[in-house]
Parts: sequence; C-alpha cells; structure tokens
Amino acid sequence: MEKRSKRQSLATAAGEYAGSVTGAIAAAGVGVAVGGDAGTVIGAMAGTVIERTLEKIGSEVSRRLLGPSEERRVGYALEQAREIISQKLAAGEQPRADKFFDSAPGDRSAAEELLEGVLIAAQKEYEEKKAPYLARLYANILFHPEVSRPAANRLLKLANQLTYRQLVILSNLGYMLQTGSSPLKQKPYRQVRGLENVAIASEIYEMYRMSLIGSSEVALDAAGINPSALSLIGYGAKLFELMELCQLEKDDELVDVQKTVVGFLMGKNLDCSTGEDAGINAGRTKWRNLG
Repeated sequence: MEKRSKRQSLATAAGEYAGSVTGAIAAAGVGVAVGGDAGTVIGAMAGTVIERTLEKIGSEVSRRLLGPSEERRVGYALEQAREIISQKLAAGEQPRADKFFDSAPGDRSAAEELLEGVLIAAQKEYEEKKAPYLARLYANILFHPEVSRPAANRLLKLANQLTYRQLVILSNLGYMLQTGSSPLKQKPYRQVRGLENVAIASEIYEMYRMSLIGSSEVALDAAGINPSALSLIGYGAKLFELMELCQLEKDDELVDVQKTVVGFLMGKNLDCSTGEDAGINAGRTKWRNLG
C-alpha cells in the first residue's frame, strides 16, 4: 500500500510539474494504460524489460526520503523518459539487443544503474529545466548500442556537470554549425565585457577544457575564443545528439538566454574592441568592472 502511494505521489508530482500531455499521462498512474493516443503510446511498453526497469528503479528511488521539489523533479524525469521510450517503441524503433538490460547475481543491469543515476541527478539538480534533457539522454541511450556502459555513465556525469545555459550553448552552437543559419564571429574576442558575456565565454571555455567543444585555434583563456573556430567534438557531439539539443523545451527564460548566447557567438552583443569596463582580456585574464 505504501509502495503504491509513493508511486502515485511521484506520478502526481510529475503531473503538477509538466502541466501537459506528459503530466496527464503521469497523473493517470505510473505504468497504467490510458485511452486514446496516449494509451497506445504507454501500451507499447507494457511488459517489456524497459518497463520493468523503470518500475523497479523508480520504486527504489521513491522509497528514499525526498522533499517536495525533489519528488517533483524525479517524477517528471521518470515520466518524460517513459513517454519518449514508449513513443519510440510505438513508432517501431527497436531497443538495443546487447547485454545492457542483463543483470547478474550481485550486479544489476547497466540500464538499471544508469536510470538510478539519472533520477538521482534529477533529484539533486536545482536547475529544474535540465530534467527533460536528462530524461532524453537516458531514453535515447536505450536505443543506441554503440554507447557502452562506461560511456553511458560518462555521458551522464558530464551532463550533470553542465549548467542549463551550457546546454543552450551546445544547442545553439550545434544548430548554427549544422545549418549555417547565422554567421559566427570570425575573429577571437581578445577582450570580453559585460557580466553575461564574461559568463558565457567562461562556460564555453570550460566545455573546451572538458573536450566537449573543440577549436581549430588554440584558446589560452576564455577571452581568446574565436566562435568561428568552434565545433562540437567527442562527448559534446554525443550529448547534442542523445539529449536532442536540436530542440529545446520552450519556457519564459529560454528566449533571453538564447538571445545572449547567439549574440555572443555572432559577436553582436557589444563592441569588445575597446573600453575600460573590460571583464577579461586574452592572455592575462583580468577581472575589472563587470557592470
């Protein structure tokens, strides 16, 4: 009875958070088929090893002491993953057929291990806007056999380290590189001014040092970034793919975040050639007036 109550609590929390079709499905009860198109989607996963994994790990995490916000984030991430997986199955996509779902005495499956990691990440993530992207990462890994167990755990760790704005940076940089929709700034900044620009430059440089973003030109510090020389490499390109960063969840904050990120990548935020209010200077990172 307590187990069912906890599961319903997580489902209700997901419904309150999402306020959408996902939330409606979640509010109907975890693992319960509903009518219409949503029922078809949920039914596609009923009885599968993926469904059992979601039920098992979701139940284990739900038994832990969670605050209201934590419960809401965990519930939402779980239901988002469930919906994505169900839609893939309903569309005829086949989950990976390797040993990712196999468990052994004293060793749970990679799918179970990764799901617990995703739910714990969602539980502890104060930037709630990251929750759907963590769910996308998990759901897509279940359909990508080229992603090994160690690689999957590495991807989750990297995703957990990134800020929401860094996901937006990866999204917009990847989109601009793929489509050529907007011209990237052709020369290094050398000097970056303004608090928002300094923060964006620092976050790009951090991902450069994490080998998520590459550059055809050496960047010695955040002020030495040349946007036109940047590319998504290695795990950065894989996160772009598996977190489906080509499509961001719309919210009130996203428009403003994207505006500053794209403006920085295009060199349109401000004239960084002169001025005494410089935040960082290439070759000698120096903090001054950031206003």
